[in-house]
Amino acid sequence: MPGDVVSYKWQDPSGNPHELKMPPFCLTNMEKVQTQIHRYISSAKWLYLKSLEKEDELAWMTVCTAMRYAKAKPVCIIPHPKSTFSC
Repeated sequence: MPGDVVSYKWQDPSGNPHELKMPPFCLTNMEKVQTQIHRYISSAKWLYLKSLEKEDELAWMTVCTAMRYAKAKPVCIIPHPKSTFSC
C-alpha cells in the first residue's frame, strides 16, 4: 500500500546511513490480534502507571486518587465492552 514502510532508516552519530529491512508479515486472525493488543495494553498501562511513583510524584498521587475514587464510585464512562479502559 502507498505509504507502507518496509525498513527502518537512520544515521549513526557519524552521519553514516543505515537501513534495517523488515521481513514481510500478514495479520490474518484479526480477533486474536485484537485480543493480544488489548492484553498488552492492559498489562503495560499498569506498569506505566506504577513507574510514575518514582518519576513524577504529582502524577503518581493523581493516579492513586483517581484509582481510589474509581473504586469507591464504580461508574463506567466508557461502556464499550471491547474498550481497553471500559468497565
